[in-house]
Amino acid sequence: MQAQLRIAHFKNGSYILIEGNEINNSFYIIKEGEVKVTRSVDKIINSQGEILKPGDFFGVISAMSGQPATETAIALSDVNLLEVHSSQFDFLIKQSAPLAMKIIRYFSKKLRFFDHLLTQLSARKQGDEESDLSKLFDLAEYYFNNGIMGLALYAYQKYIELVPNGDKVQEAQNKLQRYEGLKSQAFNPIQNTTGFNRKYKPDTFIFCEHEPGNELHIIQQGRVKITKILGGREVLLAVLKNGDIFGEMAILENKPRSASAIAYGGEVVTLAVNKENFSNMVIEQPKLATRLITILSDRIWSIYRQIKNIMISDPVVRTLDTLLTIILKDKVPIKRGEKYIFEFGVKELINMLGLPYGEGKLFVGEALSDNKLFRVEESRITCNDVEELSKIVNAHLKKLEILKKAKQR
Repeated sequence: MQAQLRIAHFKNGSYILIEGNEINNSFYIIKEGEVKVTRSVDKIINSQGEILKPGDFFGVISAMSGQPATETAIALSDVNLLEVHSSQFDFLIKQSAPLAMKIIRYFSKKLRFFDHLLTQLSARKQGDEESDLSKLFDLAEYYFNNGIMGLALYAYQKYIELVPNGDKVQEAQNKLQRYEGLKSQAFNPIQNTTGFNRKYKPDTFIFCEHEPGNELHIIQQGRVKITKILGGREVLLAVLKNGDIFGEMAILENKPRSASAIAYGGEVVTLAVNKENFSNMVIEQPKLATRLITILSDRIWSIYRQIKNIMISDPVVRTLDTLLTIILKDKVPIKRGEKYIFEFGVKELINMLGLPYGEGKLFVGEALSDNKLFRVEESRITCNDVEELSKIVNAHLKKLEILKKAKQR
């Protein structure tokens, strides 16, 4: 392995990675020495960063997602690092499957941490609370009050099954009995759990936030939207398509689902992988591990951007930054005259921001008011020049940072 992978040397005090810098297609495994890793969000959680030692790794998120670095790495001594290019990852896994599992589990914990931090930040602004199984009833009530009966009945049923002694069980049972005729909208036929294929009807839960899970899913057909209830509102986190993987945290950590997965706009077919056969699949199919780590890297990068986005004080700038984040996630070239079509409308954009509809419509309208830069239709938004959008966002962020520092003096 070492004969095909380069050893990189850095002197004490050298910067190895700088957060926000250009994309680095390689990540590093420490052979000798120590490295300190810090991130801009450390200020939010009063952290001084991490001290990494031999066997630890860093830079994987940037290398595997193809995005700018999310961390700054400084050598605390003379260090020797195994430098792994993203194209060499399959080879690395073949040589050391345990390393792949170590990275996957580390990423899963990191993603869970950032997701929890995002929830806390949203709660601070919107009055949300920590989640537990009893929140299944609140989830059901949200969809019931918004007239989305299929999803509501599913969540009521899960609440009854998982919290049999809950103080809302009778109320949930009454709702299920009252709307018996609508159950066909809510539940999919019983799945053959000994096989790998799963089918889901349009607009039904594949799984819902807070319920336990023991499978990850690889989409074979259709689209899946990932949503989360924050501050009493449904926030759209992502729309996934063929080949995408979701639900991986449930099989890597024994914790409830952190978000809901819903069949979006049509029938969905997935390949389900459970806890028992996951490790074997990583060993036997290194490309699956590479794909999963790439997806985890993308997710961590995206949620990291969301955390930074939610801290932007100006809702108009937040709106524009959200659109830019989606463009960056899709790896669209940031060049003059490059167009990008967002396959959603104003309502979905407001959901992404987690704003009340009336307030959100006002801010989103102001953000998209430049008719030369944006074209707004009912179910899509077109940006006519992604480079101009990038320049506007960066200029606004710099201005806000200057104002913030001036207030702190």
